[in-house]
Amino acid sequence: MDFIEGLPTSLGKNVIMVVVDRLSKYAHFISIAHPYIAGTVAKYFLDHIFCLHGLPKTIVSDRDLEFTTTFWKELFRLSGTELLMSTGVTCVQAVEEELQSREFILTLLKENLQEAQAQMKFFAYQKRTNCEFKVGDWVFLHLRPNRQMFVALRRNLKLAPCYYCPSQVLKKVGTEAFTLDLPPES
Repeated sequence: MDFIEGLPTSLGKNVIMVVVDRLSKYAHFISIAHPYIAGTVAKYFLDHIFCLHGLPKTIVSDRDLEFTTTFWKELFRLSGTELLMSTGVTCVQAVEEELQSREFILTLLKENLQEAQAQMKFFAYQKRTNCEFKVGDWVFLHLRPNRQMFVALRRNLKLAPCYYCPSQVLKKVGTEAFTLDLPPES
């Protein structure tokens, strides 16, 4: 959270309050009028940030007077938010800590995604059978009655059969794709 001051006045406002979400890097730019006090900044924060993201657990700020007042400390204490103050000397350390925490969160997200993918694969493969067909085997062609109307025309698609007549495998095109000998009327 920081302020950009010294801007030309536009609609009575000449300061931009910048709030950046550290994980997603989403930035909010809120115009406010100078001079501003902690109460008005807190109101803008609650109106523009809290309604979208809630109150954060930590806020990194420089040592502006607006953030070191007892109002802010009390606001953060009541909401359970920890106010972390940064200085010019420890800025590099703060950035390194932030990058490490971001890396940790990203690795945790990747692990969770891999776990979810493995679980989805497990449940998807429970209903599948490993069937291998060779050239010359007889198979049924599985139809999707509402989509594949060009193979077998049916009057009522909901009551149409799901499989088309037995057909012989002519050629293996891929691991799961075959060329079938379909009747000429299909």
